[in-house]
Amino acid sequence: MRAKGYATTLRIIANKVAEHQVGGEVRGCFWGEAVGAQLRGGGGSIPGYADSGGDDPSEADQLIALWSVLYVDPWYEFRLLRHRPPPGTVFLGQDPPSVVLRETVRHYRPSPDLQDALSAVGLLEHFAVALEALRESREFDQAAATAAADPLDHRRAVARALIAYAAVLAAGLGDPVIDGSVRDALTGRLTDELHGHGMSVGDFLLAPMKGVAKHLVTRRLTRQRGAITDSAAPFAGDVLRFLANGDEARAFLRRSINDIEGDVHLIGHSLGGVMCVDLLRREPVPEVKSLITVGSQAPLLYEIGALPGLEPPAGCRCIFRRLG
Repeated sequence: MRAKGYATTLRIIANKVAEHQVGGEVRGCFWGEAVGAQLRGGGGSIPGYADSGGDDPSEADQLIALWSVLYVDPWYEFRLLRHRPPPGTVFLGQDPPSVVLRETVRHYRPSPDLQDALSAVGLLEHFAVALEALRESREFDQAAATAAADPLDHRRAVARALIAYAAVLAAGLGDPVIDGSVRDALTGRLTDELHGHGMSVGDFLLAPMKGVAKHLVTRRLTRQRGAITDSAAPFAGDVLRFLANGDEARAFLRRSINDIEGDVHLIGHSLGGVMCVDLLRREPVPEVKSLITVGSQAPLLYEIGALPGLEPPAGCRCIFRRLG
């Protein structure tokens, strides 16, 4: 499931959990753009791809896609950054960049000008809550471990995460939603105060958004090869990529589970359900107490012997329980 559907579905689930007073916290695992299938060669293997509707979205489209994810998962970029290659050697007598970044965030206080700007749109108190939550978050701590000597991507990600978290808190209380220009202005000020030097997003963080943005941009309604590939490739490609080599996806899912303290109840949609079944079959995950799959191909893949890590016994008669 890609960004638009992911964000909508996660909100519905969170609202239903609150409505029925189930308790607990709803957390997402947006794996599709991080470890899913992509046309890494720009569609070069598909004749006429670029001339028939397949192309790269603009950076503005990718930013819109990024914010759509941040509004449901403010720590999303930290989950990406923690997979970044570790930094190089630290010179003798210098603090590691990870320590510097953590200390910067720990001691940060918004300037009077930024406090006034946040207060003007009703976000000052929410920002304070967001800042404390970020300092305590496991995702930020792990992301900081990959900080280089001048970690611009990390600092900018911190700024976006804080504004997104504060905006989500405000929206949850029924406060007016800030528009994009106000959000960008606040993010820009905060980024400058964190020495992020501008609001651009590095390739490492923006690259996963290309696939999301393609589905947010309106296309001509013609049955052309490139456009069809852009629509069909994510799902079919995700399945093929996972079945061929699911290690990266399993690791991403496992780390998302590790981010949560206490008991975990998984809801896996489509291939996400297959990933959950496969992970739980391969290794013990004691914190997971239940798994619900929705629209998932796990039973079919199991029955035909195509589910990684779980081969059905010869001649078995499979019984699958369904709800509804």
